[in-house]
Amino acid sequence: MLLDTGDADIVVARVTSQADRGPFDVELVEWHQAGLLFPSIVRVHKLGTLEKRLAERRLGALTANDWKRVRAVIRQLWTSI
Repeated sequence: MLLDTGDADIVVARVTSQADRGPFDVELVEWHQAGLLFPSIVRVHKLGTLEKRLAERRLGALTANDWKRVRAVIRQLWTSI
């Protein structure tokens, strides 16, 4: 989850173990500490909204270092528009 503004929806980004990399992908350096089972990539350009009730469980939580890197790429994405 990237953002919860307090309503019924959350903003999410795709997290994958597929190694194909694009300019708005962030490789998680501390994936194991985040609770993920495999080396993973956050695809910042693959955002979506999801009803909270449909989110069955949390798969992990980014470390502060990886979250900082994800936020930096989000900024790059928005400034490229």
